[in-house]
Amino acid sequence: MRLLAPVFGSSLPVWGSAIAVVLGGLAWGYTLGGQRAQEEIAEELVFKTAILGAAIFVWMPVFFNWARIFREAFSGGGAGGLVLGSLALSILALLPASVVFGMISPMAVQVEARRRGETAGQVAGRIFTLTTMGSLFGILLPSFFTIAFLGTKETIWIFAGAVIALALPALISSGRFKLWGWLIAIILGLIAANWESARANVVWSQETPYQHVDVRNMPDGLWLTFDAGLGLEAMLPKEALTKAYWDYLALLPAWLDADKAEVLVLGAATSTTERQMTKLWGEEKSFNFTSVELDGALFSIADRFFDPPERKKVVADGRVFIAQDKKQYDIVVVDAYARELTIPFYMATREFFAEIKPRLKSRGILALNINSCQDDSLMMRSLGKTLRTVYKKVGQIAVPDSCNRLLIATDWEVGLAPVPTEGGWILTDNRAPTEWLGLAALIAKDF
Repeated sequence: MRLLAPVFGSSLPVWGSAIAVVLGGLAWGYTLGGQRAQEEIAEELVFKTAILGAAIFVWMPVFFNWARIFREAFSGGGAGGLVLGSLALSILALLPASVVFGMISPMAVQVEARRRGETAGQVAGRIFTLTTMGSLFGILLPSFFTIAFLGTKETIWIFAGAVIALALPALISSGRFKLWGWLIAIILGLIAANWESARANVVWSQETPYQHVDVRNMPDGLWLTFDAGLGLEAMLPKEALTKAYWDYLALLPAWLDADKAEVLVLGAATSTTERQMTKLWGEEKSFNFTSVELDGALFSIADRFFDPPERKKVVADGRVFIAQDKKQYDIVVVDAYARELTIPFYMATREFFAEIKPRLKSRGILALNINSCQDDSLMMRSLGKTLRTVYKKVGQIAVPDSCNRLLIATDWEVGLAPVPTEGGWILTDNRAPTEWLGLAALIAKDF
């Protein structure tokens, strides 16, 4: 997924494509390995199969260097096309290694049962225990250490190298293994996978624990994009205005009588909202900003590239922060995005909106940024209906020339266009399919 996300994003359907291909490949491999296990199998065949799988694994990053070809080929299908592109690339990059590794277990069971004189059930239980423990190790070590501190490709090479190092001694001792061909294939894979084509306008790239981050120098200013770059996450414009939804969020203090406002931003990224508020109001209003961002690496990127205002920086999940916070705010902005396309499901529910309400002052404002190409999509109707279960008034601002919509919830009249709620769903912690609602709001005009 760390290789797939920079090109296709990491939405739930993209995750599903990758997992389905791996599981399908393993199932195919179990079948093939089971068929071979019925034959008289030499022990060295198991080790040869392991090295074959590791050699394919080494080449995996090469396929992802070609990933943008797949994205361009499927880009005409919009968000749905990206999902199909990710499925096609997953089949090319993940299926061969999954099939080969799947073959190992049934053959190993047969070899061990014959060598030890035990039943297949006894050996299978032992081998499945070992492989499951290996899987746990292979999940925890990359998740907590190697990907974050060494890199994705390096993690692949470390684990492929470990498989090769474990299998080689047995094959070399047999005297019937031609090592040079395999070494050449592996070395070529390392060289090819280490090649990366230059990406236009990228001035800074960083792998964080949560996503791939690019800072791009564009004609209208600096952009921050995540993973596949399906959306613009932050901006430092060359002119005063971003000409995007941040300018409209900056207008929210116009509804406040006080000269000083307490503002909480959940999903701050590089604090574009906070900066635009400060620029727009100048000395007319002052602000105390609390900027909450799950990916703490974005704070240092903001300070380096995006000229943020003074703010209290909090590294936390927005929902967790709201549950623990005791402060009250004039404005709460929810601009958190999961997988680039929509807000996380647990930050779009009746329970979450109810947790925010005590954090708002009596004339406080809750603002949500969502993606919807229609004013009455099922996503809009569902969020509007859900917000109305907690707040008296819910209005919307349609940002021109974009699919951004700002939903404004208050307990007092602010004079905005209402949000339709007929046919909408009340989203709860138990049921909030925001991934699918978000995709539908972007690609289906009649949904």
